[in-house]
Amino acid sequence: MKEKISRLINLFCAITTAIFIFSSIYIWIFWGIDVSLPLAYIFGVLFIGLASTLAYIPLLSDKEFSKRAMIVMNTLHFLFVNATVLATGYFLEWFSARTLPALEITIVVVYVAVTVISYFASDREAKRLTELLNKRRPLVSSNEQQ
Repeated sequence: MKEKISRLINLFCAITTAIFIFSSIYIWIFWGIDVSLPLAYIFGVLFIGLASTLAYIPLLSDKEFSKRAMIVMNTLHFLFVNATVLATGYFLEWFSARTLPALEITIVVVYVAVTVISYFASDREAKRLTELLNKRRPLVSSNEQQ
């Protein structure tokens, strides 16, 4: 349970950081460097990060899923995230018809970046745990022999 909470916190941080980085680039391209943003922008980003993180909880199940089920679940998660960003952006007036394609590209880039970062972080954690288990095995074996 502790590992899942830690993973969710890391995911939230990765999502919000990626949104801030890529939306800064997006805003700079479309509105320039001298833009002032209302506080609602920050709350919008935090809301998207929280909603996206909470929607990821079913993907943290200990249950084994088939490759097809994981693809379906990840696709549904992406669609939820996409809809959340678009709905939040609509209510906070983040985009117009002219900038919608670029916003959609930004959503995809952020989602892919967070997915790749999460994959490598999980892979690193799995390798670390495997290494710890391998270090303990000789100790367990030598204790059993005594």
